[in-house]
Amino acid sequence: STDRYRTERVWLQAAPGVEVYGVLLIPKAAGRRPALICQHGMGGTPAMTAGLTERDDYLRRFGAQAAERGYVVFAPYLVNDQTQRNRLHRKATSLGQTLQGLEQWKMIRVADFLETLPEVDPSRIGIYGISWGGRTALYAAAIDRRLAAVAVSGYFNQNTKKLFQYSPYSTAYIDTPEEYAFFPAFINEFSDADLASLVAPRPLFIESGTLDTAAYFKDGFIEFTRAREFYRHLGAEDRIEFGLFRGLHLIHGTTAFQFLDRWLKP
Repeated sequence: STDRYRTERVWLQAAPGVEVYGVLLIPKAAGRRPALICQHGMGGTPAMTAGLTERDDYLRRFGAQAAERGYVVFAPYLVNDQTQRNRLHRKATSLGQTLQGLEQWKMIRVADFLETLPEVDPSRIGIYGISWGGRTALYAAAIDRRLAAVAVSGYFNQNTKKLFQYSPYSTAYIDTPEEYAFFPAFINEFSDADLASLVAPRPLFIESGTLDTAAYFKDGFIEFTRAREFYRHLGAEDRIEFGLFRGLHLIHGTTAFQFLDRWLKP
C-alpha cells in the first residue's frame, strides 16, 4: 500500500483449469473512476508493470503510473517465455485453437471482473499494452466493445511484412523461434489496420519508438494511415493518433496517458 493506492494479487477463473493471475491497483480516493488494463509483453510480469520490482525495465512501471493518475489498474499475466509459449501453442493448435485465443479470453474475464468493482465506472474501462501485450490489447479492443479506449505500444505492423520479410530495421518472425506468432490463414484475413477498423470509432493510440527493432515505426505509420481512413469515414479522425518518440522498445507513456485521460476521464 502507498499513500495513493493499495495493491492486491488477484486470481480469476478464465475456464475450467485455467486462471487469470494479475495485480490490482486501487486508488484510495473515494468515488468511481476509470479502469485501465495494463498488459506487459514478453519477458514482463504483472509485478514489473505494477512497479513492485526494484530494477527499471522496458515497462517503466506503467501500471503504477496509471494508478498514480487515478486509474483502477489490473495488470494481467501472459505467458512470457518463448519456449513455454511455443509448447502451449502447439498443444492448442492440436485442438484447433491457439494460445493467443485463450489469452484473449482472459482479457474478457478481466473486463468482467473490473465491472464488478464498486470503485470502477464500467463505461470507462480502457487497455494499454506493449509489444506482445500491445498486440493482445489491440485484439481485445477489437473483440470486446466494453473497452472504451486502447493504447498500443511497440506493436502496430504490416502483418505480412512483420511475419516474413527481412528488414534491416526490425526482426521478422520467420527468422526467430517464435512459433506462437503464426496463426492458420491469418494473413488472408487481417492486418493491424483491419483490426483497428473493429475498434473504430472508439479511441485508439499507437505509440512507437524511432529505435524500436520489434515494430519499425515507418511500417507502423503506413499501417496507421490505413487505419486512420476507417476513422475518417466514420467522422472520428480525432479519435486515432500516432505517437512517435525517440527511443527503444519501451513504454514512453507521456502522450499515451494524455490521450487516455482525454477519453476515459470525465
